[in-house]
Amino acid sequence: RAYSLGLNIRGRSALQHWPGLWERVAAKGVLSDKFFLHLGGFQLQLRANREGGVPTLLIGRNDLCAALLEDLQERHGSRLSLHFGEALKE
Repeated sequence: RAYSLGLNIRGRSALQHWPGLWERVAAKGVLSDKFFLHLGGFQLQLRANREGGVPTLLIGRNDLCAALLEDLQERHGSRLSLHFGEALKE
């Protein structure tokens, strides 16, 4: 199953606190400034950015997780040990 996410200005601002992280994440998604609902031959515009507005990044959840993991490993790999498929232990 795939889950798609939309990162808007708040998501972008959060990721821009770390140099290069937004660029890494954005490279795995698609920027969109308009959203349409298509029903048969009918098209309804749901949203459009204002002139000069920041587009939303559309990205798959797995792609977002992969980009964040790559950045984490690159920045802190020597001090980090990741274990997948295990329960958290205190």
